[in-house]
Amino acid sequence: MQLFISEALDEDEGRWYLVRVVEESRLRPRDPAEVAAQLPHEHFELYPEKAVLGFDRVMDCPGTEDALSDLPPGVDDDLAAVVLTELARAGLYATQSGDKLLGWPNWCQGPEWAETEGGQRYMQVVQVEGTLVPFAVGDSGTLVLQRHPTDVAVWGVSWACC
Repeated sequence: MQLFISEALDEDEGRWYLVRVVEESRLRPRDPAEVAAQLPHEHFELYPEKAVLGFDRVMDCPGTEDALSDLPPGVDDDLAAVVLTELARAGLYATQSGDKLLGWPNWCQGPEWAETEGGQRYMQVVQVEGTLVPFAVGDSGTLVLQRHPTDVAVWGVSWACC
């Protein structure tokens, strides 16, 4: 997957990001001059490409609101919230921040899932929190890239607003 992000969030009529899912054999470094020639304005600054070549596996739990919204019928919401709070206090339950592949979104104010017309949540694919790009994405610096649950060609994106 290649993800291209522009600092111009509110400009260019929403064309500030581009996602390409391609086979690894088709990924190749591009000449920065070639990329710059395709930019819509001269004032865009082109940052060097960054490849993510490794990862650390960590436990990632849903935020409290997401966890409570998915409880089975008959489970007491208040009791479940107390249990989650105590697990977090003991260091056994947390939503990971930072750049990550898959996992749960680290929402800033509350869940902002993209949804299908039928109300089904998209799946988080990537969360970018500032180490992959040299600028803050959105108000708090968090971009969440989500994919449609059944149509792999449809993507959604949000950025946290705190």
